Amino acid sequence: RVVASQEGMGGYHMDSLGNDEVNPTDINSYRAELLWHANDAVTVSLNYFTEEGESDYSNFVSSLDPPINNQFPGDFYDNDQEFLSATLDWELDFATLTVNVTSIESDEATQLSALIPGLGLPNDMVSLTNAQEGEALNTEIRLVSQSDSPFQWLAGVYYSDTENVSDTFATALIPP
Repeated sequence: RVVASQEGMGGYHMDSLGNDEVNPTDINSYRAELLWHANDAVTVSLNYFTEEGESDYSNFVSSLDPPINNQFPGDFYDNDQEFLSATLDWELDFATLTVNVTSIESDEATQLSALIPGLGLPNDMVSLTNAQEGEALNTEIRLVSQSDSPFQWLAGVYYSDTENVSDTFATALIPP
């Protein structure tokens, strides 16, 4: 099975400068799934999902009625995510062996600007820029007994490796 979607949402906010209909967002998503029954005892499934989103401005509002967005032109929020998962189920005579491996990657970039009175800056405007990257690998191996006896057992191992990096910069926007 393969599924794709694209969504464009118009802006529904007014920004602090009085601009209407800010905060447009575009989201593209793709998903693929494959299920293979190798035989009566072995099943393999593969799943892939990716999504990328781009948004001008952000969803931080200072007023709900009417909705007023706190951000300024040039602000954005972009994200990309990717998930890949593989599962093996193997029914042995005495137990079921399950092996699952999942990989996750994520990239996000954000710029938010705001007026913060009292900072002593010429226009009291500060811009925050953030970039994040993350990767994770998870593996589970599980063996579960398959007998009709009152004694049941389970044995397994789980491994996880995650790395996240985030860089944030604050900039005072001083007019020329």
